[in-house]
Amino acid sequence: MKQSLYSTILCCAAILIGTAGAATARAEPLFEADSYPATIDGGAKGILTTVFRFGAAWECLSATYKGELTEAASALTISPVYEECRWNYPVTNPQVWSTVKVSMNGCDFRFHSLERLAADEYESLFDLQCSSGNQMVVELNSGPWLACRLTVPAQSNKALVGFIDNTKGVFDDVGVVFSVKGMKFTQDVSGFPVACPVKPGTYEFFEIGGEVNTFTATAEGGEQTGFRVIGE
Repeated sequence: MKQSLYSTILCCAAILIGTAGAATARAEPLFEADSYPATIDGGAKGILTTVFRFGAAWECLSATYKGELTEAASALTISPVYEECRWNYPVTNPQVWSTVKVSMNGCDFRFHSLERLAADEYESLFDLQCSSGNQMVVELNSGPWLACRLTVPAQSNKALVGFIDNTKGVFDDVGVVFSVKGMKFTQDVSGFPVACPVKPGTYEFFEIGGEVNTFTATAEGGEQTGFRVIGE
């Protein structure tokens, strides 16, 4: 009888330990939608700003993002599109803006390794991931001439991105704040006939900065559905 009771206690303890382990696993921070597949959309103004030496800077006045969730996941991949991009160099008063072309060339943003900071506040690591052989390219023009060409290769675990789980609206959505600095890039234009403020070479000060208002989710059929970051 004693042996039987002892075995029963051990069995129950093992079940409790297993249940606790499963609960811990379920508490991992995840991106989650109310229905799947869910299309994730976001947008921003004045994002993707790089500050050069000598006071030059470039910015995109419009940025849109799109991704998909097929299930709750610890990582989210987003495809960005940047438009209305411009820069001002040399700095003049009043400012004279020249055009900038941003080509993603199959490169996406991947947010992963979510960590909870406080109630409804999370952060993740950031990857620029590109399909084989591709890189992000930014061309800065001065009038009809190409002044700078920045080639940004795939790179991982760059800086942190903040997420705010908004639960007070009709639908859940997620605020996202970019603050990615120190990314590697190469500038390969020689400076003729217009000099780039960065000489040809490889550097590590490319930035993606700014704030995305919200990431929202749309279910099949085009109706908005809940989207959130949850877990401990």
